[in-house]
Amino acid sequence: MAEFQLTKHARAEAAMSVPTYRGQAGIPGQGPYFILQITVEHGDIQSVQFNSVPCVWTSAIGMVVAGFLEHSAVRNLGSRMNRDAVLERLQGIPGSKLEFVDLAMLAVQRLQEALTPTAVSHG
Repeated sequence: MAEFQLTKHARAEAAMSVPTYRGQAGIPGQGPYFILQITVEHGDIQSVQFNSVPCVWTSAIGMVVAGFLEHSAVRNLGSRMNRDAVLERLQGIPGSKLEFVDLAMLAVQRLQEALTPTAVSHG
């Protein structure tokens, strides 16, 4: 696994500031889940926060996904990222944790669905 430092990104169960948009896959307390929140200013993603079950692998997945999203134009949300790209950046992951990659990808899809036309046109 690549080295990941939990610095400015939120990690599992950390308090999240008020986001501009939110994408959620699964429900906390009811099984596996992954939540992504982004703050958008002038059409650009300024910050990304994530929340999932507390685990080094979900933190690593969240860091990779946040790295793909942060400081990119909101209109390009997820365009450079897919399941294979996340797995490549992780440099391997236990099979039992693959469901969290899939949940993160679903959370990105839900973020895309939540975007308003105005946010996309300003990007």
